[in-house]
Amino acid sequence: MMRRVVVLTMVLALAAVAAPAQTISLINQSVSNITGTGARALGMGGAFIALADDATAASWNPAGLAQLSKSEVSLVYEDYSGSYDWDQVYEAVYTDLAAKVENFLTLPGDFDNSGLTFASVTIPFKVGNGNLVAQGSYRRMASFPNFDRSGPNLWRVTDLSTQEIVNEFQTSLSDADDWSGGFDSYTLSLGFPLGATLRGGISVNYVDASIDNVFRRNESFEDIECLTCRRLTGGYEFADWAVDVGLQWQPARPLTIGLVYHAGFKADFDYYESKEFAQYDWEAEQPRPFEPTSSRGTTTVEWPSGWGAGLAWRATDTLTFTADYSEMSWSDAIVKDYLPAVWDENAQPTVGEPRDVYFPFAYEQKDSWTARAGAEFVIVLGNGALLPLRAGYFQERQFASLSPYYSQDPATFDGYSLGTGFAYKNLQFDIAWAHTEGDDQVSESYQFEEVIIIGGEPRPVQVQATEDNAFDFTSDRFLASIIIRF
Repeated sequence: MMRRVVVLTMVLALAAVAAPAQTISLINQSVSNITGTGARALGMGGAFIALADDATAASWNPAGLAQLSKSEVSLVYEDYSGSYDWDQVYEAVYTDLAAKVENFLTLPGDFDNSGLTFASVTIPFKVGNGNLVAQGSYRRMASFPNFDRSGPNLWRVTDLSTQEIVNEFQTSLSDADDWSGGFDSYTLSLGFPLGATLRGGISVNYVDASIDNVFRRNESFEDIECLTCRRLTGGYEFADWAVDVGLQWQPARPLTIGLVYHAGFKADFDYYESKEFAQYDWEAEQPRPFEPTSSRGTTTVEWPSGWGAGLAWRATDTLTFTADYSEMSWSDAIVKDYLPAVWDENAQPTVGEPRDVYFPFAYEQKDSWTARAGAEFVIVLGNGALLPLRAGYFQERQFASLSPYYSQDPATFDGYSLGTGFAYKNLQFDIAWAHTEGDDQVSESYQFEEVIIIGGEPRPVQVQATEDNAFDFTSDRFLASIIIRF
């Protein structure tokens, strides 16, 4: 029994080290690369900065509103789902104990989210001899989908002096990550001509972020439901004004060049964080909970700026090609003087030292970018009805690595999209599907000291650890848009 307790204590210590940081970007690439919305644009891969000629224009480039000649109302609905799978081979050598612990983890998971993502009212009007177009809109800039992940966690202990396997057992690990809220924008936009070939636009956005999260991680073993149990409850809020400015230039009739800039801002950041942890006590034969720890406060968040550029080439009256490139400065997104909820060396709840942390991630972020290309071919049916066919391809560099290691570069995801719809007189209906996938292979070696309780006495031991991690990400987005013109 003592050998089993020692081995399981070693395993529990290793599990705390091996567990990856909780992430956001892994399950929602739209956070890394916040773009505009609409089924028509997404069907073309999201390459819409230069084209931007319908009611969703301001979410891509407010200058595009100046092309509209009728009043419009629009709605966009999105369904988002996918999977994030993690496979790990972990090895830790306890030199002082002549023991090696191996861990083979397979943890598949899935996520989903759906809802209204855009609504707008657009009204053209005249000021003197000028034609102006105003729009009021709501946009869900990014949501965080609910996430579930579970799988087997095989542990193997080898006696290095004899090379014999002295113990092998399997635990079960499960994560549940429940989110509500997201980043919302309430926007007033204005598009206007700047000459015969140049259009300008500006959007004033009230960005309102309200995010609630409950994260649970449980590891069970045989009839023990809580070998280790973790729970994080968090709430985060901020709001401020931001400005987008855009240009569209048409140097030749078939060609349009688009530019857009999204200004960053600083805002008051209200947060609350509570943590619970329990570890199975083999002597008492029941979980031993730590006293919960929590932290709350108000500090400052710095929201990143971004920019984009695009081309649209109307080859014929029914065939259009588009291409975009954009960046967001996530390396500048910081929460200042954040006070984390922690436990001290005596396992007593406390608040850590103030520190700057990246937002919305917990560790190092880098600037993200997207490259997109698409095409639209319109079939003219009888009575003036239109049947569009669309396709697109895109690449997205995330703002943080799929790995929990700070040194890793962020992954690049690839995607493709298809779209179609129907337009007749004053009604336009569009649907689109976009598939995104990415993967990462990470290998790391490191050393640390761990205190193991043997015979009731703490004993520090040196550990040499290596990890090989493989991550796979896939997602599917389905959008439906409706535009009614008056």
